[in-house]
Amino acid sequence: MKKIKGFSLLELMVVVVIIGILAAIAIPNFIRLKDRAKESEVKANAHTSHLAAEEYATGADGYYIPQADFINLPMLSNLKNPFVSGGVAVSAGAPSIAGCVGYNHGGYSVDPYTIVAAGKEGSTDTILVLCPSGSF
Repeated sequence: MKKIKGFSLLELMVVVVIIGILAAIAIPNFIRLKDRAKESEVKANAHTSHLAAEEYATGADGYYIPQADFINLPMLSNLKNPFVSGGVAVSAGAPSIAGCVGYNHGGYSVDPYTIVAAGKEGSTDTILVLCPSGSF
């Protein structure tokens, strides 16, 4: 009789179990990494917003841009919201959705502003707050 080469059913089942265990460990880690990467993008959007506010103030004798006009700054036009596809990346006032960056400032003045970045949970999940140096 000819000897048949191959794997037994038991060997195949052991391999399937090992792959299942590895997947059970790896998949949650990949999901966490994806969320951390999205939060990093929101923080980058907040820093870009901070730079836009400071750049405006540099050209306006130290006066910060009013809240209503902030979202129209050209520097902010390419920002994307990583948590909500097609969602707002920068808003006037407090951030209302996940991944949004809010700019809070009364009007055209030298008073300090705050920039608040919302995380995965939206307005209840603040991941970063920025303001001009010396104003906090």
